[in-house]
Formats: sequence, structure tokens, C-alpha cells
Amino acid sequence: MSFWKRPDIVKKIQNQIDFDKIEAIRIEREGWLTSKHWSKKLQLFEKLPELESTVAEIDEFNQFADWVTVGNPELLKTSSNHQAIEKLAEELMPWRKGPFRLCGLEIDAEWRSNLKWNRIQPALGSLTDAKVLDVGCGNGYYMFRAVTQAPEMILGMDPSVPFLMQFELIQKYARRPELQYELLGAEHLSFFHELFDVVLCMGILYHQRNPLAIMRGIHDALVPGGITLIESQIIPGEESIALFPEDRYAKARNVFFVPTTSCLENWIRRSGFESVELVSVERTTTDEQRKTRWSTFESLEDFLDTNDSELTVEGHPAPLRAAFRAQKKQ
Repeated sequence: MSFWKRPDIVKKIQNQIDFDKIEAIRIEREGWLTSKHWSKKLQLFEKLPELESTVAEIDEFNQFADWVTVGNPELLKTSSNHQAIEKLAEELMPWRKGPFRLCGLEIDAEWRSNLKWNRIQPALGSLTDAKVLDVGCGNGYYMFRAVTQAPEMILGMDPSVPFLMQFELIQKYARRPELQYELLGAEHLSFFHELFDVVLCMGILYHQRNPLAIMRGIHDALVPGGITLIESQIIPGEESIALFPEDRYAKARNVFFVPTTSCLENWIRRSGFESVELVSVERTTTDEQRKTRWSTFESLEDFLDTNDSELTVEGHPAPLRAAFRAQKKQ
């Protein structure tokens, strides 16, 4: 059951969410799922084996720290069950974020998202009883990691049907009532008003045509004193400037602004945040982003200059990643 359907939760947050606008978007985007392509995949969900209708214990998630581990491996001992779970997981490729252990099936995604989580998690502090938002949540890997810390609720936003289906496959066996996924984009942050204690915004700013508007939306969605963790690709340099690629960056067309560390910090401060703290700066390597059985398309090794790994194939600085923690004024 999603927390939208829990009267105890809705009663507390009804003045902080524009439910009518969310419902309008939901109705519009449910049409995406009725296309011939996705309706066939939805039929595969109907063939999945069932578990008892109980909530997965948190200990199940913690059994393998870096792997989100859900479901009983005994399910895979039956040939038909194994085929049903593995076939759907394969149909939902590529898996960008992970890793997951799903009823014993290991899904080693393109990104070893556990490395990023381990870098940023200490800066988040306690999430106990917190309302958490993950903007651009992908398949929900960080939501499943955060749920181990007993938050009141976690909302993931991402306008991607493939990611939603990956999330639903994991959630079928995780069965965590704290988790909710909506096909909303970062541009829909205005639907939320001083609701969240923590907002995660990781790996999406450089895809935005107006990154400051997104950060202002995060600011307005936070309660006074709430914190955000903003993580983004950056370029090296001391000046407060941003790269605006003429065409592509690392073969991606949807990259608009890649700032330096100081530029990103200025964006955060000018969006109204205080107590801005640099958490980490890391160079992206093939240890963290690479092709796997579950993501066979091009990956980092294909995006870099073959003669100089510090440059992209277009000649831009190769991606670094910076993470900042910031707080909304009390």
C-alpha cells in the first residue's frame, strides 16, 4: 500500500502537496503504460511468483550491505519461478543503478551505486521518522538503501517507465509501505510545499536547462531546517564557471551545464541554502561505471578519449563528481 492511500499520512501532509496536480499527471502518464511495448512487459509481472503478504524485514536489506537484497532465494529453486523472475529482469534491461539481489538473482548494474551511497550517507545523518524525497530516483536503489534507516516515508520522482518497472519488480518482494514512486520530473517540485526533511538530488542537475530553478524548487519543498544532498558532474577549475557543451558531452545530448565545484556551490547558496558543505569530489572510473551483463550498452570506457582518459571523446574534461550538503534556514 502506498502512503497516498494511508489516511494517517495523507491527513498530516494534505496541505503541503498539490494532490490534484499530481493526480492529473498520474492519469496522463498512466497512458504510457498502455502502449504495446510496455503492456507486454506488464503481462510478465502477472507470471511472477508470489510471496506471503508480509513486509520484508529490514534485516533482509542489511544482509549484504552494498547489495539491496530482497525476496526469498528459495523461489528460484523452482525452474518456472526462476525463469519468470529472470526473464522480466532481462526484459527491463539496461539496469543503470544497483546492485540488487532479487530472490537470489544478482543484478550487477552499470553503476555501482553503493559507492556513491557510501560517500554521501554519513552526511545525511539520521533519517529516522524523516520524510525523504529522491529527485530523479531512477530505479529506486537509494530509496531501498535509505529505507533501512526507518524514515516515515520516501517519495521517488522520475518520469521514466523503465525505471518505474524496475522499481516495481524490486518492491514486489521488498513490500515496504514507506516507499512511493511517481512519474514526475524535477519540474514538478512546485507540487510540494515545506514537506520534506531531506531531499536527495543526485546526478540530474546537469540534465536541466535551468538548474537554479530546480534547486529553488528543492529549497521550497524542504521544511525549515531541512537538508539537501546535491551531487552532480563537475569540471575541474578554480573559477566559478560552467561548461555548456555545443552539442554532446560524453556522447550525451541532454547535458546542459557542467559547473566547477565553486560554481555549483554558488548555485546552491544563491538558491537560498546555508551551511553549505562539500562532502566529496571523485573522478568517475570504470570501477564505478562499466558494462555488465545487465547493461550491455556503451558505458564510461566508450565516452572517454582512447588516448587521454582525462578527456571525453569530444575533448571536454572527463567527468568528476562533487557532492554538497546544504541546509534550509530554520
